[in-house]
Amino acid sequence: SAKAFAAQETGAAPAVISAPNPSAPGPTADDIRAAQNMSGEDRSAMIQGMVDGLSEKLEANPNDPQGWARLLRARKVLGQTDEAQAEIARMKKQFGDRPLTIAQILQQSGWD
Repeated sequence: SAKAFAAQETGAAPAVISAPNPSAPGPTADDIRAAQNMSGEDRSAMIQGMVDGLSEKLEANPNDPQGWARLLRARKVLGQTDEAQAEIARMKKQFGDRPLTIAQILQQSGWD
């Protein structure tokens, strides 16, 4: 396959990003109910806070391909292209020796 070929060409072991983990940290049922009662402005602020929190977590623990895919997907949904481009550069630096991981993160996040 193309992935196996790329791994052979780079000398890297094939990296696999598993499907999003439904047990990954996220809003609780109570959080969702509370968000439904918020104004649009408050809801947007809550969502932005969650996205910013994920960005901060990735600064502390950058070796998290699923986290990068979630963050970049959120930036795409929110239309935050400038922030996404800066974070894509950060992610590429983190996984510079793992081109397949970079490609998978970009594909899963919609930035490929």
